[in-house]
Amino acid sequence: MASGQVVYPKQCPICRRPTAYAKSVSETANPEDAALWYFCSCGVCFQSEPPELKIKDSKYVGTHLKIKEYDIIGHHAAKQYSPLIEELTYGRKILDVGFGPMNNINYFKERGWITFGIDTNKDIVESDRLIKDDFETTEKLYQKTYDLVWMGFVLQQFKNPIGALKKAYDILQDDGVIFISTPDTDFLHNKTGNLFPHWRKDDTYIMWNERSLCRELEKLGFNIIMKRRNYYQRFGYDHDLHIIAQKIFY
Repeated sequence: MASGQVVYPKQCPICRRPTAYAKSVSETANPEDAALWYFCSCGVCFQSEPPELKIKDSKYVGTHLKIKEYDIIGHHAAKQYSPLIEELTYGRKILDVGFGPMNNINYFKERGWITFGIDTNKDIVESDRLIKDDFETTEKLYQKTYDLVWMGFVLQQFKNPIGALKKAYDILQDDGVIFISTPDTDFLHNKTGNLFPHWRKDDTYIMWNERSLCRELEKLGFNIIMKRRNYYQRFGYDHDLHIIAQKIFY
């Protein structure tokens, strides 16, 4: 933090306890890009205020996903985890939340899944299968149920992530599965300051560690099937965590 900067306690958006342990991080040399991040004892890290997310369009997605090999790595997680997920649930209907490019949806379609997607990207051509809306606020999903809700690198953007996870639980079949990838703050133990790659002032509100996210999923009634830390960019991002959880249906 800047010398002499006063930090007032903030209420944690997850556990609602006040916390005053904060860190100022700048993504660039421009001081105006600095954001104040609070660290709560419940295991989450959050910005002092929810960011105003950029309006997404095809140009934004193309700029944000700078990795040239994205056509390959865009569905790498699906390629690795779909065999396990297909052992867990009988049905084959997926909702991809914040799908951006169509790589993931196309891969599941090739495997025989019935695919649906929801994203705020204003360039989406809406159809019966693609919804141009905000997952947190839309009412369009409650008339359908899914076997898999896929949340690839979107949970950190939600203003009410517990509400979003509860919505995912509600629209899943009795044996439904959720997949989550999101920044893992446990990497801060071996990454100092700006070396942690997920300080995104305009895109990120709340980040988790493995224990805190698994705890909240279990509170909602999910059973943790798989949890792992990812060190490699072959998944599109690194220094994140991957979780597969299933509704407890017995």
